[in-house]
Amino acid sequence: MTRDRDFKDLVRARMAATGEPYTAARQALVDARLEGTQRSVPAPSATPAAHPARPYAVDSPAASGGEKAADRGEAVDGVAAAQGEVVAAGVEGAEHAARKLYDKTVRTFFDGPRLRAIPSKRRPRAAVLLHLLERFDADRVYTEAEVNGILRTAHDDVASLRRELVDYRYLTRGEGRYRVAEVDPERDVNEAQEVPPFEAEILAQLRDRTRARPRTDR
Repeated sequence: MTRDRDFKDLVRARMAATGEPYTAARQALVDARLEGTQRSVPAPSATPAAHPARPYAVDSPAASGGEKAADRGEAVDGVAAAQGEVVAAGVEGAEHAARKLYDKTVRTFFDGPRLRAIPSKRRPRAAVLLHLLERFDADRVYTEAEVNGILRTAHDDVASLRRELVDYRYLTRGEGRYRVAEVDPERDVNEAQEVPPFEAEILAQLRDRTRARPRTDR
């Protein structure tokens, strides 16, 4: 069981590094083992539809909260460069490279507490949402107005951010109340490609950290 789990972790790490579906990533690792050498990751095709030059393109709504086109371009280019590092890393060290990509995504899409733009691509969007989730306390119930107030410190499009946090099951919603999910979301194969391979670790650390914060609502 341990060896199977380790192999699945390698498959998920390769998925995060290359964007391959689970079946293709698994077969590539099997082939690499049979050949006794790691299969190299193909160079990006020149065909824009198959391998977009800017895989982390962001939405470009009307500027708000000091958002500028130059900021959006910087975020795109910075994260695209980090994505190249992940692909170049191959399977070995893929999780380390994925962590670097996560950190790079956060640095390039945020300007201090402000979100420069909401990513349109799902991988950087998941990283942005996880980072925003750190502004919530794990043991507190929020009204929608309170959730909006917290998200507005990052971006004016609070409705989109709130909806995405619920859709990714980072926040639960019921009867107009919100709270940080107490159970890690179960991901299908497609969702597993969108979120960091270490998502569960981030959520566990967040719960521990936020529960240790002094309560300000008493």
